[in-house]
Amino acid sequence: MQGERVQLKIRFEDREWDFDEDEIDVRQATVLYLTYKMTLREWIEGVSQVDQRSLHFTYWLMLQQNGVIKPIADCNPKIIAFGVAYGDAREEQLAEEHGHAGRRCVPDKDGNCQLEQQAAEPGPTSPPSTSPGPASPEPSTPTAPARARRAQTEEATGY
Repeated sequence: MQGERVQLKIRFEDREWDFDEDEIDVRQATVLYLTYKMTLREWIEGVSQVDQRSLHFTYWLMLQQNGVIKPIADCNPKIIAFGVAYGDAREEQLAEEHGHAGRRCVPDKDGNCQLEQQAAEPGPTSPPSTSPGPASPEPSTPTAPARARRAQTEEATGY
């Protein structure tokens, strides 16, 4: 990406890839249209809706931005794993933008940062509680966002 800003750092296929969705040129956008008959707006909306065509194009574009040049038809990533890696990178970026570096933000419907719940540790003056607290409606494990994205993907694809 030759000195441009990096929007996301996607950890996938045993490496960290730089990616900036704003750094798309006309030829790349034309590949999107000729391959999938999608506009840029449809691509961006498709990524948030876990559309496999949008994720496939995003993977190809990420490779392009990192100097791996090959035809889109030759790109065959594990699409669910890539979607999870992309979502994780997006959540980390959102957390950093909102001053919560090192934590994870899950975007709400307006794109605002909702910090992922973390187990509270007892303070130095309070004894640890021995009674279980109320059950959480959602698990607070680091994999909760990944499970949510996987469920959304399964619902969208029927798998």
